[in-house]
Amino acid sequence: MLRERELELVRQFADALSNAEAALPRPNDPAGAPDFKRTRVRELQRLAKLGETLLTALVAGKVIDPTPFLKVYGDDQ
Repeated sequence: MLRERELELVRQFADALSNAEAALPRPNDPAGAPDFKRTRVRELQRLAKLGETLLTALVAGKVIDPTPFLKVYGDDQ
């Protein structure tokens, strides 16, 4: 029960992020300047997918190797 409820929340958040990205206006700069909001939403989408994967593995009782997570997020501190 807990697993399904938590996974559903994570999936709903991922859907909301997809909707938010779709609602953002397209950048007007033809030079390809970075789009701050779009970049942030995509990073949150990545994090949500990572959370879904981690939650699924934890609930299934699998051993979690933190190395891939540290490679992605560990160098920022």
